[in-house]
Amino acid sequence: MSSCDHEEADTRMCIHVQDCLQKGATVILVRTVDTDVIVILAGIFFQLRSAFPEVQIWVAFGTGRFFRYIYVNKICENLGESKCQALPFYHTFTGCDTTSQFFGKGKKSSWEAWKSYSQVTEASSPIFELLERFTCVLYDKTTSISQVNELRQELFSKRAKLIENIPPTQVCCHTNYSYGNCSIFIIIIIICRLLFWNMLTEHFIKQASGQ
Repeated sequence: MSSCDHEEADTRMCIHVQDCLQKGATVILVRTVDTDVIVILAGIFFQLRSAFPEVQIWVAFGTGRFFRYIYVNKICENLGESKCQALPFYHTFTGCDTTSQFFGKGKKSSWEAWKSYSQVTEASSPIFELLERFTCVLYDKTTSISQVNELRQELFSKRAKLIENIPPTQVCCHTNYSYGNCSIFIIIIIICRLLFWNMLTEHFIKQASGQ
C-alpha cells in the first residue's frame, strides 16, 4: 500500500479497505466504535462495488453488550445509491464529531425530516437553500417557510416557543453546511483514488493482452 496522507482514522480505514480489495480480498471486516466509519463506508459503497462486484463489507461495531456485526451491503441496498451518497453530508450537517447537533433534534428526528423532504437527496449537490428548508421541516413539518431566520421569529413570537427549541440562525446552519462540504470533498478524494487505480489496472491489462 502506498503512503497515505489521511490524518483521520475514519477515512484512513477506507483506504485500507480499498487496498485489501485491490489485493484480491472480497470479504472485509472493519472494527470500529465510531458511526462515522459506517457512514463513510456507505457513502463510497456503490463506487467500491462497481469496481469490485463481489465485495462484502462487514463492520464489527460497539463494545460489551452493545457489540454487533453490521452488514454494510444490506444497509446500502435498502437505502439505494442516491441516499448512500448523500449520507455523509446528512450525517455531518445534522451533527457529528466536528459539527454541533441541532438542539433537541437527534438522528432519528433528522432522519424522519429527511425522508419527508426528498428534494435534499435528489439534488445533484448539496445546495444551502434546500438544506435551510430541510432545517425548517426538521423543526416544523407543517411549515411552508424556507428560511430559518423567518421560522425562528414565527415560532418564538406566535407559538411561545422557548429559545432553546427554535432553529439555529442561518449563520449557524451555514457553518454546518461548510463542514458538510468538507466531508464530501474528502470522500471525493477517496473515490478519485479508487477510479484512478481502476483506470491504471485496465491500462496494464490491455497492454499485457496486446490491445
